Amino acid sequence: MAEWAFGLLALLGYGIWLYSNRELGGVQLSIAPLIWVLLTALVSLTQLSVLHNPVVSGYSHNDAWVSMNDNLHPESWQLEYKGEDWPFLLTLLAPLLGWLLLKQITEPGALRAWQMRHFRNLGFVVWLALLITSCDTGHRQEYYNQAELPAIGSRVNP
Repeated sequence: MAEWAFGLLALLGYGIWLYSNRELGGVQLSIAPLIWVLLTALVSLTQLSVLHNPVVSGYSHNDAWVSMNDNLHPESWQLEYKGEDWPFLLTLLAPLLGWLLLKQITEPGALRAWQMRHFRNLGFVVWLALLITSCDTGHRQEYYNQAELPAIGSRVNP
């Protein structure tokens, strides 16, 4: 949850910076932050949908690590969920989707170039944060006994 708060603070900081650098007293509103907020919402809602209705699609096996100490859990299995790759795929497509949306909304000319430049500059930070959060596998349940693994296609409690 902290990464989303950081993202919103970054967008707020960008808006303040944009407002403070307005030209000749007139404010040119950039819709680039709004498009990135919409793309972030799309990715996060997709991720929440997958995590609130987890359906097992497979398992990741983690081999035992070698140590001089006794290892209580020599190997483990993590559940993989159906559709958990959708947020990552949406994140990969986000710059293209945002660019197409911005191109359709704005009229050709200097204002479009200005909007595209701000979309690209803001996207360097927001897209990287989206990429990192959409690849997170910390939500997966881990099992240490293979006999306890739920069947593939079954729902599990989040």
